[in-house]
Amino acid sequence: MSQTVLYIGASIITLLGIVHFVSTKIATKEYAILPSDLQKEHLVQWTVVGLALVFVGVTTLLALVMGNSDTKTFSIIVISLTVFTTAIAVTGTIIYRKSKMMPHKIVTGVLIVISILYILGAIF
Repeated sequence: MSQTVLYIGASIITLLGIVHFVSTKIATKEYAILPSDLQKEHLVQWTVVGLALVFVGVTTLLALVMGNSDTKTFSIIVISLTVFTTAIAVTGTIIYRKSKMMPHKIVTGVLIVISILYILGAIF
């Protein structure tokens, strides 16, 4: 597996998760017109996505730093995270394909790039 490609992908997804998490308050302001319960639901969803992205990136980085890339455990971790990042990229592409909001397009594009990096890292 190409550790360099995985380091790049893990760094990007970690940064994306941090940006996602930090921008929660700004992003959820657009839901101010919704009832209080739905506002809270969107807040929780936005926060969880940010945390999930950070978790994937940090888990990958820890596996790279602490693990032996020749072990089956390392391979299972990387393949699992590759499947997860690909699922996020595909889901984002399907959900936001008709969105006219530029942040949705940018994030979806970044997720696709991350997924490709993880796939390349897992294969090589």
